[in-house]
Amino acid sequence: MNRHLCFSLIALLLVQVLLLAKTTKALGESLLLREQMSIPQGLPAIVAPNALRARIWLDGVKKLQKTLPSQRDINLHFEQANLPALVLLLNATSVTLEQGGGATVTATFSAKATQTLQELLTRMFCADLVEAAAHFVLETEKTLQRMDRHWPNGRLYTESLFPSPQEEPDGAWTETDWLCSAKRLEGLWLGIQALHSTSGDWLTQPQALASLENAVSWQAADPYLLSLLAEARLMRDLPQQCVETATQALHYQPELRRARYLRALAHWQLQQFGLAENDLSVILQSVEPAKKLPYLRARGAVRLLLGRFPGMCQDFTEACSFGDCDGLKHARSLSHCLPH
Repeated sequence: MNRHLCFSLIALLLVQVLLLAKTTKALGESLLLREQMSIPQGLPAIVAPNALRARIWLDGVKKLQKTLPSQRDINLHFEQANLPALVLLLNATSVTLEQGGGATVTATFSAKATQTLQELLTRMFCADLVEAAAHFVLETEKTLQRMDRHWPNGRLYTESLFPSPQEEPDGAWTETDWLCSAKRLEGLWLGIQALHSTSGDWLTQPQALASLENAVSWQAADPYLLSLLAEARLMRDLPQQCVETATQALHYQPELRRARYLRALAHWQLQQFGLAENDLSVILQSVEPAKKLPYLRARGAVRLLLGRFPGMCQDFTEACSFGDCDGLKHARSLSHCLPH
């Protein structure tokens, strides 16, 4: 049954990759959007530029979405579930801001999709990467929608990428409210820029550490930003700081599997094997069977270090049933988990 499920998931992802490959070909030339906005009086200086940058970026994603083949062509909608993959498809996405004469600001969006099919396939298979991209897109839009209900002399943002219920206006905004929203947009923007698929299933790069620290200073309560920061710190050989940051992320979203996994890896690096085993066990209690493999491998290795051999054998044997028998072979080379 697990093997059948795995083949079904692979087939679905291959269909999505073929769809996105057509998009990549269509985007051989850079997409350019340019928009100018008047800066409303009375708002903090940071608000209008951050709002315009977020708006034109989402507009660019929507325009790319419309270049995709129709459902009639391949019988597949490119809707909410696929939208984060489109964001990740953009190998180079940038928005530049220019302060114009008087109270105006101009934003220019540019994007060019240059991934090979293999690079795109790697991104599509990384569920954590797609989940993080979805979070940043959705939260950016929600922040703009909330700002829209208070925008002076007209609407800021009109078309939605994600369906959301209409909310009632939440009272008059103070300068603090505008500043908080602008800072949130800044943090989310830095987060989406830090996302990067690399070898080894990392979601970011070590050199993104400073940018992610800056992002968290703008938006300290976002669990996905904190998880990315924890990841960059682990990649920079800062395991204790990774533990602290991942714990913050889990405070805001206890079910965020990626943050818990990063904390387990950091505990492992700090030789706190019991704590690493605890985090991995929590993950394995709730993770779907098709996604168990990396956590079984990791917990089996930790249990080997702890000398908990029966549990280690159980983990490595189950991992082998998913196709990875390296741990079991290593354990048997040490005279453990021998067949009866």
